[in-house]
Amino acid sequence: MCLGVPAQVVSVSNNTLTATVRQRGQTFTVNLTLLDKQVNQGDYLLIQLGGFACEILPQQQALEAIAIIDAIKNGDMSRAKHLYS
Repeated sequence: MCLGVPAQVVSVSNNTLTATVRQRGQTFTVNLTLLDKQVNQGDYLLIQLGGFACEILPQQQALEAIAIIDAIKNGDMSRAKHLYS
């Protein structure tokens, strides 16, 4: 099993092999070589440990995952369980 966290694409490199993403207010570069579809600014990606994007996520799914992660981070397990169900 792999751990992945959603991040939103800020920009895609000219060679399309990397992208700059924003996650929790921070920006960093991720590797896109595992993806078989074109990535665009504004897309949400599932980022695995090591900085590899492994999936393009639908916006709603990404926002729901971010809300669950935020609830857990804030210690609100009741809200996290409600959002997950």
